[in-house]
Amino acid sequence: MASKKTKQKQSTTANTVTPGFWTNPLSKYAILIVVLTFVVFGNSIKNGYSYDDKPFIAQNYLVKQGFKGIPTLLVTDFWAGYTSMSQANPSYRPLPLVSLAIEHQIWGLSPGVNHFVNVLLYGFICVLIFYLFNLLFKERYPKLALLIALLFCVHPIHTEVVANVKGRDDLFALFNGLMALYLLMRYVAEQKRKQMGGALLFYLLALLSKEHIITWVGIVPLTLYFFSSLPWKKIVAYASPFWGVSVLYFILRSSILGTGIVQRTDYIDNPILSATNAADMWATKIAMLGMFIKKLLLPYPLSSDYSYQA
Repeated sequence: MASKKTKQKQSTTANTVTPGFWTNPLSKYAILIVVLTFVVFGNSIKNGYSYDDKPFIAQNYLVKQGFKGIPTLLVTDFWAGYTSMSQANPSYRPLPLVSLAIEHQIWGLSPGVNHFVNVLLYGFICVLIFYLFNLLFKERYPKLALLIALLFCVHPIHTEVVANVKGRDDLFALFNGLMALYLLMRYVAEQKRKQMGGALLFYLLALLSKEHIITWVGIVPLTLYFFSSLPWKKIVAYASPFWGVSVLYFILRSSILGTGIVQRTDYIDNPILSATNAADMWATKIAMLGMFIKKLLLPYPLSSDYSYQA
């Protein structure tokens, strides 16, 4: 016959069992976010290719080689598979192209599959935002974290990056960047080395998706400063490996693309080029920044191209 102490221990263990997936409130929120993502952006799945989708996949001979094209995609310019743009604006973003090559190998040239993956990836991003903010708020404000994720999910300003297959580079960069930040904050709380290793790996994958995620060299220490009680020395110590990964990425990028300047940049890609003096240049920059802020707060009217006067 079991002793009272044994029974009490068994009872305590039964009461502390980790809730299953369907009984965990966070899991239910995650499902809600993904479902909402497909409700809002699912209509893009039936679309074809547009704008940069064509050189990105439809007319990219390296991507259309499937698995065979992956080794070349890893060591060439982002636009190398589209001959007419291979020397225009060199960039090193192999990860999104590799994902499209895999999809092409399995499903062929299928815009529906490409759009579906974009929507699904965006849903995962919104879920990551929820989990990250829930962690940053130390689980004190789960409803606020959910509200932030839902607002990000339905914001119309994100339409272009989800609806265009070319947006895969932005989606991959943000997804991997958020994963890096989430694992870093888990490391701060739990001190498991694999969490820091995972954070650095995901940050490298983010850089291999699109260069602008380099802003994480500032976002990482700022996140540690505002959402942890770490002293400055610890913040620098935790942020330093991310700076090291950034240097590693630029060394890799330079070894593949070289260190030369961009050979050609069109006005259509950079309207600041039309400035004839410093005053015009700064006025244009301020006007563009103002437009970005306005569209973020009031996303109406929206356009697929703001290069021309509507």
